Amino acid sequence: MIWEANGTLMPTALLSCVGVGSMLHSLHSANLRSRAEVSVARNAISARIGDNARMEKLWENQIKALRNAAGLSLEELGALVEPPISKGMMSQYERGKRRPRQDTLNAIAAALGTTPGAVIDGEPAERVPAEVVDLWQRIAEADKPRVKDILRTFAQDSDDAAAG
Repeated sequence: MIWEANGTLMPTALLSCVGVGSMLHSLHSANLRSRAEVSVARNAISARIGDNARMEKLWENQIKALRNAAGLSLEELGALVEPPISKGMMSQYERGKRRPRQDTLNAIAAALGTTPGAVIDGEPAERVPAEVVDLWQRIAEADKPRVKDILRTFAQDSDDAAAG
């Protein structure tokens, strides 16, 4: 069913996703013809759509601050995440309108060179170079404990050399 107002065609199925389907059905059934009646009806629909557009934040995060600190656009950050995230979806995550799954949060944090906790809590960790993040992501999960042990040994050797 198509609903027409001032020459604008609006499929009722599209508007029903924002909770105005029954309102449109009532308007269509009443065969509203006068401009004033259509205007009042459009205002009611616009108000309902506006209410849905002003959803509360689902979660607080620091994606925007970290992204800006890294000098990345929404598009660039989305492209760095594996698998890539669209600009629109990244914007929803950043504004707290949608909450990413844990694996997506981990991927966003890795792309920003920080931890998932820093993305949520706002305590930006020291930025990890993108090259290190890329290398870490390429290491098989089964090999990561061994790589950590090697890095700890290397760090300890460096500390010993600096102290001695």
